[in-house]
Amino acid sequence: MRVPKRNGAVGKIADGWSLSGIITFQSGFPIRITDSTDNELQYSFDFLTPGEPNLVGKFRRLDPRGPGHFAFDPSAFADPGPVGVIGSSPRTICCGPGINNFDVAFLKDTTVTEKTRLQFRAEFFNLFNHAQFVNPAPTGGVASADFNSGAFGTVVRARDPRLIQFALKFIF
Repeated sequence: MRVPKRNGAVGKIADGWSLSGIITFQSGFPIRITDSTDNELQYSFDFLTPGEPNLVGKFRRLDPRGPGHFAFDPSAFADPGPVGVIGSSPRTICCGPGINNFDVAFLKDTTVTEKTRLQFRAEFFNLFNHAQFVNPAPTGGVASADFNSGAFGTVVRARDPRLIQFALKFIF
């Protein structure tokens, strides 16, 4: 479909608009479940803790907005048992909180003279202001959850809320 060009003041306002955007849907990143007690006696100074707790129940995802802000049910895990025993939990369990995000930009190009133009931009990040949670972790920044931390399974951080920015650029 061709949009007709207009002349005069109406053309300066109505012509030259553009729309762009990025839509992101992700089911969530895997969560690495670790156990820092080193019951299996395999600790390594240079790498992540090698231990895992026992998986004693069905892994169940939870809504972080609920009581306790849990991403999954922590009662599905238990201590691995006596020294030298490796827990039955898989190393990574899928998945942490998902993402559904809409970023949109509106652009308006206006010709000032033959060699110059003015560009206006309005950018909206997380347009619908959906809560975008990160994986549970004791520090909120590592993609793992330590069974022995007090925050096991708890989401302690979220991504940015809606951000809006405007820009005006003179192109010559």
